[in-house]
Amino acid sequence: MKSKKDKDGNEMALQNSILSKDKFVIGVKENKNELYIAALIVIITFISPLLSSVFLNSTNLLNLLRQTAYTAIAAMGMYFVILVGGIDLSIGATIQIIGMVSMIMLLNGYSVIVTIISVILIGLAIGLVNSALVIFGKLQPFIVTLVTKSIMEGIV
Repeated sequence: MKSKKDKDGNEMALQNSILSKDKFVIGVKENKNELYIAALIVIITFISPLLSSVFLNSTNLLNLLRQTAYTAIAAMGMYFVILVGGIDLSIGATIQIIGMVSMIMLLNGYSVIVTIISVILIGLAIGLVNSALVIFGKLQPFIVTLVTKSIMEGIV
């Protein structure tokens, strides 16, 4: 025969189980769109190799990585900006400026190392201007980066 303590323990475990199931259901309902997108990505990932024999080819996979590298690098930077509660609208224009400068330098015969160092310094300078205006100028990041974006798009 079970003691009262065992019954209370079983009831508590049952209540905790029901509560955790409810939390799971609520979590699924709140993140429904994200789960649909994740499911779509998984489906495409499994279907693509079946539709094309060259999809999992090493050349194709390297090509995919090469094409997504710029976006991935920018996304990592934006992740940290958003993580600290900021926003940067000028990242696309910054990438345009850096791309334009690098192409001009390479076409005019500058070495790859000099070009890479130059564009890193240009990107750093743009970031420093944005951050100085936000920190020392006490301006809103949204406004600062919007104006910086407009200026850089005008230059490009």
